[in-house]
Amino acid sequence: VCTGLCGYFDAAPGCQAGAACTVLGVCEPVATGEDAAFGAACDPSATLAEGCAPAAGAFQGICFGFRPEDPLVCEEACLGDLGCEPEEFCALRFSSGLGICLPVPVCGDGALGEIDEVCDDGDQVSGDGCSGDCQTVEYGPICAGAPVLALATSTAGDTAAGWDGFQATCQFGIARADVYALTPPGRGRVRLTVDAATTHVMSLRATCADAASELACADTDTSGGAPELILQVTNPSTALTVLVSALTVLEQGPYTVHAEFVAESCGDGIVAGREVCDDGNTASVDGCRGDCRAIEYDAYCAAAPAILVGTPIVGDTTGGANVYTAACSNTFYGSGPERLYAYTAPAAGRLRLRLDQGAQDLTLAVHDACGVPAVQTELACSSVYDVEEVVVPVAAGQTVSVLVEGFGAAAAGPFTLTAELLAP
Repeated sequence: VCTGLCGYFDAAPGCQAGAACTVLGVCEPVATGEDAAFGAACDPSATLAEGCAPAAGAFQGICFGFRPEDPLVCEEACLGDLGCEPEEFCALRFSSGLGICLPVPVCGDGALGEIDEVCDDGDQVSGDGCSGDCQTVEYGPICAGAPVLALATSTAGDTAAGWDGFQATCQFGIARADVYALTPPGRGRVRLTVDAATTHVMSLRATCADAASELACADTDTSGGAPELILQVTNPSTALTVLVSALTVLEQGPYTVHAEFVAESCGDGIVAGREVCDDGNTASVDGCRGDCRAIEYDAYCAAAPAILVGTPIVGDTTGGANVYTAACSNTFYGSGPERLYAYTAPAAGRLRLRLDQGAQDLTLAVHDACGVPAVQTELACSSVYDVEEVVVPVAAGQTVSVLVEGFGAAAAGPFTLTAELLAP
């Protein structure tokens, strides 16, 4: 269809009667857009960026919502420096430069503006965490006044009332954070979990004001549970900063954080402090040395159950060791507990392994040997958060090790592992 061009930001866009200029600069029938006025909801059938608020020969707005589940609202449209009043600015919403007009931020209103503000704590007073001109985050008073996060109990908070200027590496965007102080009572393991109706993240810093000192960060784990963050404390005098943040500004809201500490105690089954393994006892030659300071790879590998073709293995990674980390697991924040198996090929062929899992996210990996990680070569790895399947060539008599582990530190659960030897 031959469609007329128009000047969207012109006083007279130039469309024929019954048509309106769109943000793309073409004339479309008024009936193809929405009648909604600025700030009103668009029809549920409307599409993102569909024209709305027809007036003076153009659709003055677009239907917009941040997330797919959000209802679309008619917002005043702009493009770069065009379309907004002097007291407004064009808030970018699309890579094309298309945005919506919003009021110029007001320092001291408590809302962090998209432009011209670094922080906004609801006043224009300096020395309280945000400078009076909203241009500088004052970390000194924030960090000095951080409340102590109590151990073995739950603490409620609301990130909507948190501080600006604290960004965690596992956040998707800028969002406010609540800041806590935590000093572990000795060597051991700190474990943090957070529950919230919206997605939140936790991070630990060695220095409150230094983002580069982040020690760990965790968001909602891939098995659908509450975010969990674990840090091994080897220096008893370590003072930590705990940040609880929303994943993005859209998720800011109430939460509950729980902190617990487990002291280093070899033989209790929990890896803590300086321990590199803990199998629940203080005996040696069983996979973990009696002092929990070294992994006995020979014993661990020798105990790996054999995989037989045609005989499914029904297992559970819960409570398993955590000796290896597959390349496609969460190598940054830590993989979860694991189960190790061995397969010896009776003839040359292609070994096909299938891992059926539940709601948890597990990883399936195959190595050419079993022992110290540095001497192994990974042949295949799968972590697609569904049925995992790998195929690797094997020679007659060759033994490979098969690893089933949690994709993230908190991922664990039941699984079924089956094997099939295909023709070469």
